[in-house]
Amino acid sequence: MDYSKQRQKSVHRKKLYENLNEMPFYIEEFVEYKELHDASPSTLLNYVYDFRVFFNWLLSEQIIEFKPIKDISFSDLENLKKKDVENFMRFLKLQQNMQNSSVNRKISALKSLFKYLTSLSENEDGECYFYRNVMAKIEIHKDKETLNARAKRMRSKIFHNDDQEFLNYVKYEHEKSLTKHQLFYFLRDKERDVAILSLFLGSGIRVSE
Repeated sequence: MDYSKQRQKSVHRKKLYENLNEMPFYIEEFVEYKELHDASPSTLLNYVYDFRVFFNWLLSEQIIEFKPIKDISFSDLENLKKKDVENFMRFLKLQQNMQNSSVNRKISALKSLFKYLTSLSENEDGECYFYRNVMAKIEIHKDKETLNARAKRMRSKIFHNDDQEFLNYVKYEHEKSLTKHQLFYFLRDKERDVAILSLFLGSGIRVSE
């Protein structure tokens, strides 16, 4: 990894930890969990930015009692309704004029957080923080993407001169852009494909080869 990439990661990591100071404790736990699974500082920083947008919206709409973001409890999240999340998506699209891809990214970040809180977290009694996952009821509506457009997007990851970032994209992000039919085949072959890519990248084989 070149110096500029190392510097960029250091900057993102510093911003990440600065922003975590304003977040609830369970966001920091979520970030630590993701770090163990090789999520990059830039990805995690985007997650935290997305969570802040969501929390601020919940407060501004008085869906939860007004308080500092740091004091938003997981019980506040447990009691959210499906309609609340749908209204948030509507806010992003209609009032913030976001494209589907940007809305989907924020919802995917929230889905990942809620999955952690309801399935992977653990309190002092060995139980998850809560079990009602409202985000499991939310569908992401993806724009259809041509094969050429997808190839260009993936190529940009490779040419970014960061092999680990590319592998993380394939392992954790690429599936979010697929239809259910495409996702079935991707997940079926995912382990094999990641192994092949790791071999190629580790041996220095370039895309042109």
